[in-house]
Amino acid sequence: HTVIGYLTGISFANYIGLTTQNPGVIELVSNCESSKGREVTLGNLKLRIKKPVTQITEQNAKILQLLDGISQAHQYSELSEQETIECINHYVRSQRFTQAQLDSVSSYINPSTAKKLIEWRTIYEFTS
Repeated sequence: HTVIGYLTGISFANYIGLTTQNPGVIELVSNCESSKGREVTLGNLKLRIKKPVTQITEQNAKILQLLDGISQAHQYSELSEQETIECINHYVRSQRFTQAQLDSVSSYINPSTAKKLIEWRTIYEFTS
């Protein structure tokens, strides 16, 4: 199968345990989208589709999703800051993200996400 996108926003925050909320609008990042964001309705589902910072591949989809999750954590987390950090770091360990994966998308990491990676010590959770 070919990976062309990933869940982001509150859906991803829910998936990794930052919140128990369910989204009214499911946010997706997709190679098939060229705008900053548009809403689409499929039956009862409302989707907000956004373009990616770079081409999404099977190799980078999960790490790009993680970086989005880190950048959006303050918006969606129902946890304390320390619990949010622990949740993110646990997810990084459970997915066995590698330093090479992080390096492959490092030019797309915005400054505030880079700061969180360092301050939250998440950067040390990536395997060699």
